[in-house]
Amino acid sequence: MAKTGKLTCVTCGRTFALPAHLARHRSAAHGAKGGNQRQTSAGPAAATARLPRRGARPAAASSPVGAVLRDLEACRDQLVTRRAQLDSQLAAVDHALSALGATAAGRRVAEQRRAPAGRQGSLRDFVGRVLRAHQGPMAVKEITAAVLKAGYQSRDKTLGHTVAKLLSAMPEVVRVARGQYRLRA
Repeated sequence: MAKTGKLTCVTCGRTFALPAHLARHRSAAHGAKGGNQRQTSAGPAAATARLPRRGARPAAASSPVGAVLRDLEACRDQLVTRRAQLDSQLAAVDHALSALGATAAGRRVAEQRRAPAGRQGSLRDFVGRVLRAHQGPMAVKEITAAVLKAGYQSRDKTLGHTVAKLLSAMPEVVRVARGQYRLRA
């Protein structure tokens, strides 16, 4: 197909370079069938004077609802920026805590909130209890069995893998040999 100039949808004013693109847009966006209803503009200046930019807000944006939408979007953008800043600050604090051998209390609180109603704490809490009670190195398989015996309920078919990942992420746990972990002294 050869380019024929600017083609404008008469319903919404969107412009297209090819007639097939205009026809596809009309059938998808407006349910129109048949005829291209092609309009060519006198030039680029005339097209930009009449038509909204691509991605521009609809005409309702000038109403009070549009103003509220703009304010909410601006507020959301500010909150996303603040969240990104807080996440980076939290990561730095967590890194400093893990370097000193401490745990991040906020992580424990968040994980406890996610625990189901019948469960007393998160998997991290159960693993910590088991390691504190044993007082020595344990294999991942032993830790997993002890966690289940302590009352941790899970439908995870690969709970041993989950426990192994968790052990490597816990700063208060040290790996003493392959598959053997204990609490830091």
